Amino acid sequence: MNETLLQKLDHWVRAAVPFLVSLALVLMAAAPWYRLGGTAMMPWAALIAVTYWSIYRPDRLPYWAVFILGLVEDAIGWGPLGQTALVLLVVRGMLVSQRKVFRGKSFLLIWAAFAAVAFVACGLVWLTTMIYAWTALSPAPAIAQWAASVAAYPPAAWLLGQIHALALRRR
Repeated sequence: MNETLLQKLDHWVRAAVPFLVSLALVLMAAAPWYRLGGTAMMPWAALIAVTYWSIYRPDRLPYWAVFILGLVEDAIGWGPLGQTALVLLVVRGMLVSQRKVFRGKSFLLIWAAFAAVAFVACGLVWLTTMIYAWTALSPAPAIAQWAASVAAYPPAAWLLGQIHALALRRR
């Protein structure tokens, strides 16, 4: 049975939802929230999105898409070009290799795994930033971003789960 053009377009858009939503989160996180009275320390939206999609639908957020997300985040001012891309690729690789461990597990276990992965990721960014700057840096900003990301994971995972249910499971 041949698909119509609209059916093909619908399939493509549904397949692109994880990347497009993740990109939107990266762009939203780059907004100057501190001007609205928020803090300068934001949760790491790209890490949250990459973690969610790597566990639940890694086929819909391939390595090349994760690389692009990292480059976009770096390009809008988060760090040296390629730093975030490298860290997010490491995170995706770790999570996809352990995906069977998460299948059917409780949200608390997945949240704890996110906390561990985020700790490693924030530590890698802190370490690579020190190497890039060739100076010792306080770990306080990395710890603050880790804490903000861990705190933001439950509502963000719920939102991504709703998007997942609407866009990717419905056929």
